[in-house]
Amino acid sequence: MLQTGSVAGREFSHDLIQKVTELSEEELLSHLSVLKDSELLYERGIYPQSRYVFKHALTQDVAYNSLLQKKRREIHENIGKALEQIYIERLEELCEILAYHALKGEDWQRAYKYGRQAGLKAFSHSAYEEAQRYFEDALTALKKLPRERSRIEEEIDLRFNMRSALLPLGRHEEWGEWVRGAESLAREIDDDARLSNVLGYLSSLHWIHDQTGKAIQLGGKAFTLAERTGDFSAQVASFLHLGIYYFTSGDYAKQVEFHQELRRRLTGEAALQQHGLTSFPGAWTRSNLALGMAELGNFDKIEEIGREALEIAERVENAFTLVITYALLGMAYLRLGKVEPALLLLEKGHELCRVSKVQFVYPYTAGSLGYAYLLANEPMRALTVLEEGTKPGNLEGGVWTVHPLTVLGDTYRAVGEIALATETVSNALWLADEGEERGFEAWAMLVMARINVDAGRLEEAEGWYRRALEHASNLSMRPLVAHCHEGLGHVYLKTENREEANSELAAATELYRSMGMSFWLPQAESDLAEITC
Repeated sequence: MLQTGSVAGREFSHDLIQKVTELSEEELLSHLSVLKDSELLYERGIYPQSRYVFKHALTQDVAYNSLLQKKRREIHENIGKALEQIYIERLEELCEILAYHALKGEDWQRAYKYGRQAGLKAFSHSAYEEAQRYFEDALTALKKLPRERSRIEEEIDLRFNMRSALLPLGRHEEWGEWVRGAESLAREIDDDARLSNVLGYLSSLHWIHDQTGKAIQLGGKAFTLAERTGDFSAQVASFLHLGIYYFTSGDYAKQVEFHQELRRRLTGEAALQQHGLTSFPGAWTRSNLALGMAELGNFDKIEEIGREALEIAERVENAFTLVITYALLGMAYLRLGKVEPALLLLEKGHELCRVSKVQFVYPYTAGSLGYAYLLANEPMRALTVLEEGTKPGNLEGGVWTVHPLTVLGDTYRAVGEIALATETVSNALWLADEGEERGFEAWAMLVMARINVDAGRLEEAEGWYRRALEHASNLSMRPLVAHCHEGLGHVYLKTENREEANSELAAATELYRSMGMSFWLPQAESDLAEITC
């Protein structure tokens, strides 16, 4: 009995030990009495709801290790089955312990079932490392089962689950290997819906590695396959991913088109489901849609769309989804110049990102919060956040890293560190060019122009403003176009070219006014009035 109890754990119930040992009540109580009198166990609770606890952990270890491997395995299996019967109404609550005993008992079907349940449960609580361990155990068990089509399908889905757990942690090479293994399995059973997801996930690996063109190409194949199969969740994933890649490339019109369509499809219960993804796409697509529209200067509906995104994200309570939603919406509000509501979102997102270890978007959240502090005229607070967020260890595994580097360079400029500002933004420009991130590149050009103004290099500043303006115009980035005109106006003021200054500041003022960007309007109007006078 002591050996059996040691397999159950440091503590076990009366019901459990009775069911596993199959002793009569009289025999059971007699043996338990001896063990209590010997001070090996002590009793908690009132019979028959008693629980028995090993007085010393060493006693449990000795009893457990005294069992032969075969006997130990049999007891683990029997305990798992007994727990299943006793707690039939609480199986989900106890899936972790059921998975443990099934795995130790080599009860492979149950080990797979409860291991995956435990992994999904941990994942739902944003416990990503714990989820990954359960998924690996489930896969170990699954591979012991007969190789039938259903088993292959389950293995593919488990590999997708592994990706979902590893993605927020920034462990991209690991999940990439799991997904590549799923590709051959999907082709083996001619499962185009799962193959579409494989291609979509591998396209996101290109995106993460700053290969935006390749991401769009492979993501397009996933999209075509998903549309052909008619699988709704595969379609959701392909719409979301392609939209993200187009956003990264600076093709905001296409991004808005994809994410607007996905917003239309993801309503009601569908908006509250994950569709096999790490995040809840109902929230991500809306928050990214709001930011894409903001980049284009279409601010009319971003608050309405933002409310939808927040409602979904806060209802599902998924850390990765919340961080993404707060970060993207916060940046959308900053593009408009609404600093206070942006700060509320970005401070929450940045803190949640740190505590939940969502490394994947940590640099981007730091960049967005730093930008909010910079606009709020708190450059030293911005510097603290940005220098931490752009440390080499934090940049690795992150996405959209051009953004925090650009903001860091702008902050160095604001505190008078011109050399550091130049070096940092030069690095951002190089990364943007390598990754084909044209929108982020245009913003970095704007900052480089400002750095040159502060350094007194007005001819170089004009050149950078002109380059940023050309990029912004080609991408229809009207807020950035307005900032470029304002910057050029200041350059011409410094060179006493009043006619050109008047033209540029008038253009900036008109754009700010038409888009409702009131945060920047007073200064532009004041400068314009000074010239007129």
